[in-house]
Amino acid sequence: MILAMRVLQSAVAAVVCYIYWPDAWAAIRTNAPERGDYLVLGIYTGWLATMCQGLYSVTFRLAGNPMWLINADPVGLWIMMSVMAGVLHVLAPEAIGGTVPRRNRIAVGGGLGCAIVVVLVLLAVRPDVGPAVERLKPYISDWFKTGNLFGPPTAS
Repeated sequence: MILAMRVLQSAVAAVVCYIYWPDAWAAIRTNAPERGDYLVLGIYTGWLATMCQGLYSVTFRLAGNPMWLINADPVGLWIMMSVMAGVLHVLAPEAIGGTVPRRNRIAVGGGLGCAIVVVLVLLAVRPDVGPAVERLKPYISDWFKTGNLFGPPTAS
């Protein structure tokens, strides 16, 4: 089921990229970008990252879930594309109707500041969340096989 949803996700993302590509390319080539150009680039970049993540997930599953592929270098590329897309979205304040998105540099700085603190804490502490994740497995592992959406499988 996840494979089918990832293929669908990748296909829809590819369609968005196809539709937005001419406008994104025009925004890249302009010498005087407007706020809407940043928004268009943010939309395009975000969906391109989503398409890459979806295709990667499909490839990972079809390759038999090789553990080395989880931390392969290309993963960082589309993660950073997602980050860039978010930044491009908030760099385009009031691009639509003079109100959307709202200007809020404090939120951007606060969010990035919190992310930096979390990264530093994770690097310093290196918590082992494995046991907690294993306890969640009965609740989230495979709802389609167990048929139970709200808890661990019941004994039959």
